[in-house]
Amino acid sequence: MRTLAVVLLFAAAPAAFAQSSPRINLAGQSAATSLVRPWSPGNFLEVSNHGMLQPRGDSENTTFETRLTQFLSLGRVRLDNDQLFKPSFAYSYYLIDINTNDPRLPGDLQDINFALGFSHDIDETWSVKIAGGAGYAGNAPFQDSEAVYGTADVLVTQRLDERSGFLYGLNYNGARSIFPDFPLPFLGYFNNSNPEFTYIVGIPFASAAWRPIDKLTIEATYAVPVNFSIEVAYQLLDELTVFADYDTYTSRFWVSDKGVQQHVIFQQSRAEGGLRWSPVEWGELVVAGGWTFNQNFSAGFDFRSDSSLRDISPQPFIRFGGHLKF
Repeated sequence: MRTLAVVLLFAAAPAAFAQSSPRINLAGQSAATSLVRPWSPGNFLEVSNHGMLQPRGDSENTTFETRLTQFLSLGRVRLDNDQLFKPSFAYSYYLIDINTNDPRLPGDLQDINFALGFSHDIDETWSVKIAGGAGYAGNAPFQDSEAVYGTADVLVTQRLDERSGFLYGLNYNGARSIFPDFPLPFLGYFNNSNPEFTYIVGIPFASAAWRPIDKLTIEATYAVPVNFSIEVAYQLLDELTVFADYDTYTSRFWVSDKGVQQHVIFQQSRAEGGLRWSPVEWGELVVAGGWTFNQNFSAGFDFRSDSSLRDISPQPFIRFGGHLKF
């Protein structure tokens, strides 16, 4: 589904300061990966929904027109935090609606996946989280077994003290756009000793959050080979934050269309600015707008062997979203 699902494991180290909701990449994350991300204290349910609308553009170097609309829904619930092995459940749904007369492009692409997870604190030093699930990423939901895939995440945390430690993990996602055929290990070191600058360094990812002045936060993440994001946010009021960010992300689907069967990879870069409004402690609304570019559909097993199907012209967009937590 995305280049490396571990891009959202950065949050496994508790941040000294964090936004009121997790950052949303429209390519989403697997349900299994969301279950190894930590919970806010006292919360047991989270749901996020985001939609992105673009006007009609061109399939570059052709006379064909293409309009992309994207929708993402994420949710997770933990069932009983007092049990020895704390169970949790999550879902993820991602839709790319492709309205086009271009014969080289497929119709709607959908990724639906579910996962079950468990976490356990072994002692004050060691803790472990395990999650696994399955999904379907294709153009004909649940009608082609080639589009079915599995997901699994294992995250082990070794705390050196209350604010630093190591992360050891293994991530498998049969729908990611690089190395979908085997699990990827990862290793990281996190440090939250300085409340104004927290970071994780590791292989194959890195993340940092910096608060240079009061109410201003800068966050950046990178995962090999192409996923990168950076956001600058300023809290205007207690309930209102203005932000600007940049994201690059990818998604992978199995397509059976017009007699052709192949994996299709969608890549997009996005620069945007917007507002986050949190009128209540348990809810947040987002409105944003910006510019999409580097939009491309390619065919191939993954990035190691893909070839371009069509480039889509850069387009403006608007995005609406909401996040609930209880």
